[in-house]
Amino acid sequence: MQQDRPPGRNGALGQLGSTLPRRIALIVALSLGAYLLIPRLVGIPNAFALLRHAGIGSLVAALVWQTASVFSQTYSAQRIISSLGSHLGFWKTLRLMLASAVATLLVPSAGLSGIALRARYLGEWGYASEVTLLAYALEVLGQGVGELVLLSGALLRQTLAGGAANWRPLLLLAGGLSLAVGILTLLLSRPERRDWRYALLARLNAFLVRVRRRPLPASALEERLRNLRAGLRSLGPRVQASVLLAGIFRVVASALCLQMALKAFGETVPLWVIMTAFTISDVLGYLSTLPGGLGVIDTSLMALLAGSGVPLEAATAATLTFRLLTFWLPRALGVFTWFDLQRNSARPLW
Repeated sequence: MQQDRPPGRNGALGQLGSTLPRRIALIVALSLGAYLLIPRLVGIPNAFALLRHAGIGSLVAALVWQTASVFSQTYSAQRIISSLGSHLGFWKTLRLMLASAVATLLVPSAGLSGIALRARYLGEWGYASEVTLLAYALEVLGQGVGELVLLSGALLRQTLAGGAANWRPLLLLAGGLSLAVGILTLLLSRPERRDWRYALLARLNAFLVRVRRRPLPASALEERLRNLRAGLRSLGPRVQASVLLAGIFRVVASALCLQMALKAFGETVPLWVIMTAFTISDVLGYLSTLPGGLGVIDTSLMALLAGSGVPLEAATAATLTFRLLTFWLPRALGVFTWFDLQRNSARPLW
């Protein structure tokens, strides 16, 4: 017997449900609302007028630095994944990274949708799901360490220059990294019966049963934890050093991209000021759990640049340009790479 449809799902609007068309409609509606709201904010109309007079050479340099930042992130992920399994090509990794960025935008879930997409395609290519989780964790840690190093240098430079440095963001970043390392250490410690990981497994199994999926046995949890520990030990010093250097270079390249965006509008700002503003806004974006820190990074970066002495219209124009290059452009390219992955997939998602 056919099951009754839930109420409110029979009309044309109800057919959207929680499907991809509804998500696209919501994103379009929110974008339209933001577009109508932005010109009413103080200084924003002047910023849009300033955008028409941007220096082309500086914009090209900003694009080059952003490309270098994306390539360094891809290199880090490729080195980790290849060290945990068979070799994965750079361009294949790049297509996967860009597509996963699109998934985090369509399905906001604190980055979990992007991880799930990576696990899906890496699974088709012969990699276990533990490889995806460990590679993502190490990639984020590498970037966090890079931001910690550069923010420390920027604040120290500000102190030596006689300025009043705000060390609270550094403490927040260091605390977050320490917490992440502690959680990863606990997760990868040798499991014992009835510990907290088995309690989490019981809750996960209860959810799987409710959605009519097969529960995971405790032996599978032990095997996956064992594989994670073995994978982490297999990463040699050269891979660890390359991941750390790639994380540092990724942050430096993003900061230089922002500096070139400011230069395009006639503003010359010291690099240590740029690094401070970029790192603080990036940390706030991570804490917001929104995809790419959408909205949070934009507003905080404008405020930090304006607080550093940059005129509001130039800070706004540079931030909009920076976010166009670092947030929207990779996701626009990710749409095409996702379709390419789907076309060559043995089990396409749609």
